[in-house]
Order: sequence, then C-alpha cells, then structure tokens
Amino acid sequence: MRMIFLRIGRLFFLALLLLGTLMLGTTVQAQLKPADPQDDPEFERGLLTLPPGFELQLVASEPAIINPVQINFDPQGRLWVLCIPRYPQLLPGQDPADFITVLDDFAPNGKARKATVFAEGLTVPTGLAPGNGGVYVGQADKLIHLKDTK
Repeated sequence: MRMIFLRIGRLFFLALLLLGTLMLGTTVQAQLKPADPQDDPEFERGLLTLPPGFELQLVASEPAIINPVQINFDPQGRLWVLCIPRYPQLLPGQDPADFITVLDDFAPNGKARKATVFAEGLTVPTGLAPGNGGVYVGQADKLIHLKDTK
C-alpha cells in the first residue's frame, strides 16, 4: 500500500512539475504541426519534447475518456476522471451526457487496463472528490454524493 502511495505521489509531483514547466514555457515545448484527424495518441506524443529524464505515458484515451476536465486519485490508487463530452456547454435540446470514469489496474507502461463508467447523465459537473464509498460531485450550485451500490 505504501508503494502505491509513493508511486502516485511521485507521478502527481511529476505531473505538477510538467504542468508548471508548460505554463512557464521553458523546457517542454509543443511543436506546431497540423492536427491529426484520427487524434492518434502516438501522433500527439510526437508533438512534445520532454526534458531529459522525463517520460510520457498514455493512461487512457477515447472512447473511455472524452474531454476530461478533472482527475483525482482515491486511496486504492484508482484514477477518477470527470468527462464532459459536450464541453464547454450543453446546448438547448441536448440531453446531459457527462460522466465519471474510474481507471484501474495499471500496466507497467502506465496504461489503465480497466475503465469503468461510475456515473453518467450528469449536467456540466465542475469537480469531483472520491470519498465515503462513492464520489462527491460539484454540479451547478449543488454538491452531490454518488454512492457505489454494487
């Protein structure tokens, strides 16, 4: 269990460091190339130049994850992802289609072997926090708790 927390902590630290570097516009630079109509993860990987000692691992991609807006880890090491396919807004006449996916069972290369939709039919949620046998979700002016009943 301690090893999982150390790995998650290290990955989280590296993700924050990479994000900070991107925001500062220093070492990591995106190269401008025409977008691939297939949105191939390997093509996207080729658009980045990483500093020495860093590596980029694909955890999940479409169709399991669509327009992710927030991620959070739970104590079991699972990665909870809040997806909003119609981001940035739901248009009149459209049904809510936002969902939460839980990624689990990570391979040595970092890819999640298992993706489970935990909740669907949400309406433009803005955040999530796993806890108390489920997940807390911020949605408009409400904070709701969705509990795992299975």
